[in-house]
Amino acid sequence: MHARNALVSALLVLLVGCGGEAPLGLEVRINPSLAEETDDLQAEVATPPANDDGNVTYSYAWFRDGALVADYVDAVLPASATAPEEVWRVVVIPTMRGVAGEVGVATVVIRATDNSVDADGDGHPRPPEGLDCDDEDPDVHPGADEVCDGKDNNCDELIDEGYDVDGDGVTTCAGDCDDDDAGVSPDVAEECDGADNNCDGLVDEGFVDADGDGVPGCLDCDDDDASNFPGNAEICDLVDNNCDDRIDELFADDDGDTYVCNDCNESAATVYPGAPPVCDEHLDNDCDGATDPNEADVDGDGDSPCDGDCAPADPAQNVNDGDGDGVTTCSAPPDCDDGDASNFPGNTEACDGVDNDCDGVPESTADLDGDGVTTCLGDCDDANAAIAPGLAESCDGLDNDCNGTVDDGFADADGDGSASCVDCDDTEAAALPGGVEVCDAIDNDCNSVVDEGFDTDGDGVTTCGPDGQPGTADDDCNDSSGAVYPGASDQCDGIIDHDCDGTPDPLQADDDGDGLSECAGDCDDTDGAINPNDADGDGYDSCTGGDCDDTDAAISPAGTELCNAVDDDCDGDLDNGFDTDDDGYLDGDNTDCAAAWPSGSLDCDDADPDVFPGAADVCDGVPDNDCDNSPDPLEYDDDGDGTSDCDGDCDDTDPTIGPSAFDDPTNGIDDDCDGTIDEPPPPRWAADLTGSPILALRSWDYSAGDLGTSYTLSSPTGANLEAAVVADFDGDGNEDLVAQSDGSNPQVFYFQGDASGSFTYASSPGFQLAGIGAQIWTAGDIDNDGTPDIIGWDYADGEGWVWLTGSSGGVPSWTRMPSSTFGIRPFELQYWDPSAFNYQDHESVHLPLVDVDLDGNLDIVECANSSSSPSECAVHSGDGTGNFAVTYTFQLGRLINGFAIADFDGDGALDMLGGFDDDGDAGQSWIWTGGLANWNGGGTAAFDLNPNSGTNASNAVGYGWPYPFDADQDGDPDLIVKIIEPFNSNNRMLYFVENVGGTWSWWTLAQSWSQHSGTASMVQDAIAVSP
Repeated sequence: MHARNALVSALLVLLVGCGGEAPLGLEVRINPSLAEETDDLQAEVATPPANDDGNVTYSYAWFRDGALVADYVDAVLPASATAPEEVWRVVVIPTMRGVAGEVGVATVVIRATDNSVDADGDGHPRPPEGLDCDDEDPDVHPGADEVCDGKDNNCDELIDEGYDVDGDGVTTCAGDCDDDDAGVSPDVAEECDGADNNCDGLVDEGFVDADGDGVPGCLDCDDDDASNFPGNAEICDLVDNNCDDRIDELFADDDGDTYVCNDCNESAATVYPGAPPVCDEHLDNDCDGATDPNEADVDGDGDSPCDGDCAPADPAQNVNDGDGDGVTTCSAPPDCDDGDASNFPGNTEACDGVDNDCDGVPESTADLDGDGVTTCLGDCDDANAAIAPGLAESCDGLDNDCNGTVDDGFADADGDGSASCVDCDDTEAAALPGGVEVCDAIDNDCNSVVDEGFDTDGDGVTTCGPDGQPGTADDDCNDSSGAVYPGASDQCDGIIDHDCDGTPDPLQADDDGDGLSECAGDCDDTDGAINPNDADGDGYDSCTGGDCDDTDAAISPAGTELCNAVDDDCDGDLDNGFDTDDDGYLDGDNTDCAAAWPSGSLDCDDADPDVFPGAADVCDGVPDNDCDNSPDPLEYDDDGDGTSDCDGDCDDTDPTIGPSAFDDPTNGIDDDCDGTIDEPPPPRWAADLTGSPILALRSWDYSAGDLGTSYTLSSPTGANLEAAVVADFDGDGNEDLVAQSDGSNPQVFYFQGDASGSFTYASSPGFQLAGIGAQIWTAGDIDNDGTPDIIGWDYADGEGWVWLTGSSGGVPSWTRMPSSTFGIRPFELQYWDPSAFNYQDHESVHLPLVDVDLDGNLDIVECANSSSSPSECAVHSGDGTGNFAVTYTFQLGRLINGFAIADFDGDGALDMLGGFDDDGDAGQSWIWTGGLANWNGGGTAAFDLNPNSGTNASNAVGYGWPYPFDADQDGDPDLIVKIIEPFNSNNRMLYFVENVGGTWSWWTLAQSWSQHSGTASMVQDAIAVSP
């Protein structure tokens, strides 16, 4: 399962593209699902991708027992490829418009045709041929109906599913008497709740029932009375007989007075036992059988207290009006003589010796003002002692002598009948005390108030105005409104003329002739186009609704903004929403914008705020920032060398100068535009290990296209050196070297490199090789910490070791994985031939390491080294911690005795180039392009370094070691290749193979090992090119 998941993950990593929409949701199946060894297998799409646009194609990969079988890539797998008990899996990869998506996977087990694998004859074989989980019971098999019997009837690894509805862990067939209630089952304790909790057929057993009514006290509302218990019948007895917290609920209380069984009147809510007496049509409110006191006529005068009898025990006092004067003996105050209608409280006293006003005094004999004259003796005002018959007349506006004339004998200049001594204006006959006030600006009634009653609205202006002349301009023209008078301010209250000038007020006037004034809501009475009317019927007006064009229903705050130079949504912003990048220029790709606006307002890329007419030329990958339909100068490749100013071309007029150019160290020009003139290229080293204490290093001479003169390093202990790896271990930017001695107790030496390409012995790293039979092989950052680590493996069995690089006091240090020789190794080479330390097999591992599964971690790739094709290969995927696992295997239809991995054709995908021995033709190579998923079959011929001619040709098995690096600095990986033919012979040649855009050319290198003695050659004269 883990291998399959890893393999499918690898397929996904390699096949899922980018740049378009990936097809998702594929489901597949294999037919027949119960396949026998004689059946062809058909991979079918059960459910196509949910986003299939009709352009989905499918690729197929078949796996036998978890291993890829590369020969079958179609939907049909022939029966001839299968055998009984094999597990076959198909992985279907959907691709839509060049983008791969989620894969579909289906699996089938091949059955033998022998029917004995289905012992119970239910049509479902037992594993591994089928999935029958009980092949001795015909009622048990996949797809059977699950029944409640303690068995897994349908082989879904669940027993009696669906028969424990309440999820209490007990099924109905196990005794659950209520499978809808998780609190009821044979496993629970009985509770006092009226239910059979433990399914024993008894309810609430074990709980006390004091009154013996069959209901325990925990549920009985009255466990002392057997007539009261839940479920009993309710009777009308003022008791809760059925324990429902209600009393006599079955007996209607029609009048709602809460009395039922002893209510003497069920139609009246005021009648019930103990009710208070009230005055109503019911004589017995309290149901005691007697008339209520307030309803009884005790004194027999025909009236009860409810009728208003104020003295129920005195028949002389009642509510009857015997004399019809409107006052009874029960009135307050009472009638003192209910037999005479001329005598009652409040009547006027007459001088007749009778108490006419019922005040207890028969007549007016009193002299109230003390002037010695009573009313009956002629005092015309018995409340004023200055008025009485016989008194002298004074000029005081009174009839002092009660002769019927006021102020007789005193002057009245205006002849109005009011003497001057009391007349407020004795020159004006219209003004006198008691006169009738009229609106004439005169105090007619001499009360010191002029024209009172003629300013009804209290606004300080009368109807005749300050001049007292009605009909003049100073009159109040509307004395019912305090807001209307001469000089009043204009208001919106429905009154047209507030200031009484005879013309409509400004706020009330329709100045612009649109039919509405400011008071009617016209927010601009100078413009007839602006008013509260919704002229275009779009639901918005131009005053309060915000309609910026009330003649066009398509224009309003609810309008949809179009690119038409019109503010369709009235937000004050023309064509908002059509400048996506907010650079102030509208989308030039929108046909509406292009039709409505001049070209200088249109953006040629409305997704990029740095692109608009007149924009500055910048290096941003956009060829036309200023929208002038021509490439920007900085983005244009003027000299045709493939790079522009923006790409780092420091002289775009010279095609020999650019970031990818070779920097000639002799011409005084910064050819590669790195800011340094004639800098020496970084060294690339080849190590000639001759079985001596001397290590011969040759750096690559970029100008000569060959290995340069030898640079030697000596073993600090005199031990013979056997292996070396090169990398910048201390992080100073210069390549360092770690070398290993030979023998059974090998030593390791660390040489620190400097900027000149020289090396100085620095230390012994301290990691141990003694006793483990290991050899260091290459360096690479396998734990992704930015520092290269070291990898090696054992001679005898190919089991791997990893030394993780750290630092101690600024000097590199190494930690071995595993730390113990008994620990689990980080990897084990599958195709290593342990026989006689067969160094031919060393070429089966690719160096340096490369990330072939594209997960960001370096991987190990190896191929089986043999004398005939095809070759089996495997990928050990790194996990970024130093450990590796085989996740992918593939088969190449060629003999692979050496191979290199790089993007040789420049398409962005890794390619594999290998061979160098075509079953007896050392030097032939083939290439497989397009990434790991496409490395299969015979490949395409690349080049033949030794085409069976000359003294070095041989048909014996040979091998070659290709090592990729960009020797000519043109961006295309080149190769150093060493050919040895036959194996382990002295016939050795070193080649340089130049790659120019996928076209190969080669030549032998001057520094070759053609005459080298093979007997002392270790590590095939290791080519230790730095990673």
